[in-house]
Amino acid sequence: MRIAVVGPVGSGRDGLEDQVGGPRQQPTTRRRCHAPAIRFSQTSGILKVTSQIDLQVKVAFITVYSYQQTANDDWENGVLVRSRIQTNDDGKETLVQAEVRDGQLVVQGPSGSSTTQLGAMTDISFSNQAITQGPALIDSQTAELIKIQVEGGTKERIMVRGQAVEARRFSMIGSKGRSGSVWYNDAGSLVKAIVTTRGETLDYEL
Repeated sequence: MRIAVVGPVGSGRDGLEDQVGGPRQQPTTRRRCHAPAIRFSQTSGILKVTSQIDLQVKVAFITVYSYQQTANDDWENGVLVRSRIQTNDDGKETLVQAEVRDGQLVVQGPSGSSTTQLGAMTDISFSNQAITQGPALIDSQTAELIKIQVEGGTKERIMVRGQAVEARRFSMIGSKGRSGSVWYNDAGSLVKAIVTTRGETLDYEL
């Protein structure tokens, strides 16, 4: 899997001005995101999915922003039964956990504890096409339940790693957190995703 960072740096970090004299020359901005991002393994009927993001934004060789996130999810028959997500958002660390109990998904995180129906998933569960069918997702940093709007599902011909691939595109807009577009092949496997998270746009290609 390849993952790259595209688009402008957010939050005005690349639009610096001198206190006196107006605009100055913009420094070189570099973005670095390490891959691979998603790994799969199977154990006793449980599909284990590990998702990782390691993002750094540099200006003139100085890191001005960093973001690391690791999610370990357990899936059974296409249903999320356990999740543990650790995030370091530029020094702010958070932990979100979810687990099935008594027929419901119990979620704990910085926003507190809550329960939601089985079939709910987190906002980084792009490997599962069912993410396009749910009315809400679990925010992977706060554990809040966020509403999403999904449009599309039409087949397109896109370029992935230099090759033309037919896939169905879904556009997803969240009330907060992540948003973007995802493409799945006829087998329901993820082939590409362009996701905006915390002001940066990540481009995933399998």
